[in-house]
Amino acid sequence: MASSKGEKVSLYGGDIVVRQKSITPGEISIRQADYVVYQVATSTVFGVDVVQIRESVEYRVKGTPGNQTISEILNGGGRVDKYWVPLGKMDVKDDKGYVSSGNRAVQHSVFTTSFVHPKLGLTVNTNDLTVYGNIKGQPDDWNFK
Repeated sequence: MASSKGEKVSLYGGDIVVRQKSITPGEISIRQADYVVYQVATSTVFGVDVVQIRESVEYRVKGTPGNQTISEILNGGGRVDKYWVPLGKMDVKDDKGYVSSGNRAVQHSVFTTSFVHPKLGLTVNTNDLTVYGNIKGQPDDWNFK
């Protein structure tokens, strides 16, 4: 066997050559992981969940431990999981997700509640929900207005 760095040992008349090689940090392959984080907001009336919305962001993290960055936003947006409001409807408008200057994945959506009746078209409520993901694949923060 090779006894020192870089020394070659030939076996079986040179058919097999064994050599020790050290890997330098520049030769380490880049690590990549995809994550999804989300936040759920729920409205209750008399203890019954009547509205439930969700904001999520899916993103990719690249780099070696200690030197990781969020490289891209893969998907994200708002979703209405439950809406039990008679004669009402909820629309969702998603902004495009982005990577913040603080290396966080950010996704923001606007949820608008209105009456279904075509002549009324009255907007009752508008809410913004934003979720932030960090390089560890964890929710870093969220805002609900």
